[in-house]
Amino acid sequence: MKQLISVKFLATMQNEQDVVKDAYVLFDDKIIEYGKLTEEKAQQFQNDKSVSIVNKVIDGKIIQANSVAFPAFVKGHGHDETCLIGLRKEDILTEWLDNVVNPFSKFIKENHEQLKKKLHDDPFKVVFRKCRLDDIQFGITTYLAHQCNYNKYYIDELVEANDEAGTRAVIAVGSQDRNFHKEILDTVDQAILRLDTAYGKHKDNKMATIIPGPDQDFSNSPEMLKAQKQWSREHEPHLLHIHSSEEKIATDLFTQRYGMTPIEYFHSIGMLDGNTFVAHQVQSTANDIKILRETQTPIINNPLANTILQSGVLNYKEVIENKIPYAVSTDGSGSADNQNILAACQLAFNFIRQQKGCPNAFKMLQRVTTSPAAILKQNVGTIQVGRQADFILFDCSKPYQACLTEENLLQMLLQKFVGNEITDLLCNGQFLLKDGKYGPRVQFDADKVINQVQIITDDFMEWMKQAEIIRETGVGWTMNK
Repeated sequence: MKQLISVKFLATMQNEQDVVKDAYVLFDDKIIEYGKLTEEKAQQFQNDKSVSIVNKVIDGKIIQANSVAFPAFVKGHGHDETCLIGLRKEDILTEWLDNVVNPFSKFIKENHEQLKKKLHDDPFKVVFRKCRLDDIQFGITTYLAHQCNYNKYYIDELVEANDEAGTRAVIAVGSQDRNFHKEILDTVDQAILRLDTAYGKHKDNKMATIIPGPDQDFSNSPEMLKAQKQWSREHEPHLLHIHSSEEKIATDLFTQRYGMTPIEYFHSIGMLDGNTFVAHQVQSTANDIKILRETQTPIINNPLANTILQSGVLNYKEVIENKIPYAVSTDGSGSADNQNILAACQLAFNFIRQQKGCPNAFKMLQRVTTSPAAILKQNVGTIQVGRQADFILFDCSKPYQACLTEENLLQMLLQKFVGNEITDLLCNGQFLLKDGKYGPRVQFDADKVINQVQIITDDFMEWMKQAEIIRETGVGWTMNK
């Protein structure tokens, strides 16, 4: 059945001027129409038995929601891994990987059966469900999950959690064949078989897309990367995702050892084009920028995680001036930030201003909607006829939101909204959030998941007291006690 929502404001993100006051959106799984809700239109919809009106109707009048309708956010890079977001955030990136991320996944792998009995559930599914709750809370319906390191073995569990949550996933399946923890090193054949297996199982799932996701430059040989890129050329949607030049120490070590930067390395083996998109790219040389411009290789930057972990700040102004495609993201629930992607967008905007760039609100908000949607090749990112019905309702009753107009809505959304005003979130026309609570499409109990995550956390903290520290996170360190 078609559904109708009436809102105070609608921003479609098709263009800067397409902001409508006293608006409506008519949809099923896709957007059917939208516009200004006149009295005549309202009566027409009330008389149409095929239309279900989401708003209250009192005395024959549709009661408008005091909300802003806006396209659902698209997360172009992230990791559905550790749920211990606040642990060891003061560490720099490589130490944090050693001390939190990789040990957590190793802990679940080694204690899988014990945890399964304790939780009466699969621990990886529990963690992945929690990651879905994080995204939904902050208005993200479409996301890339980079399943590298230990998580590359748990693709099916992520797909199942994604299906239960009603979200849309692009899953980059990881690989490593050098300079990494020996326990999870692949051969090229093993990595390709993992891709083939995941793709074969899930190719008919319209809400889960499988692509290659080799971890990074240091941990993947030319032979591995060439094989992964060739696989992407032969399989829809022809995408490949990889980390690049995130932390200065690791980037400098790679350059010293191999005589080229990560971007130069990728380019030397014919890997860069519009279908390969790189995460972070905080450390760039002039030649890196030239290569990225010429190949039109997109960047997914993660300003919250990059600054929290002291990796640095992307030179946005340089990227913009060179017309390199880019999007802004959080780094996933397995990272050092939360999933408030609006806050990430605001931080990137402030960095650009500090770098003497002059973006406007519309162009900045594109970096969390239309830009990542285009990079991931997903039919979302705008409220537009024929697009999937993925959109957010922001409550706009807060004092700091006073004086909203059609003219200033996008500026207010970028500079005044906090990110926690989201009351409703729809994906394919189904409610993932409804009136501030997880909606009927989410097929698991959020409170139960949160309690299960606490049990995993407590057990992990005990395990860490005697655990062997992992010192091979991509820069060739050795294992130490």
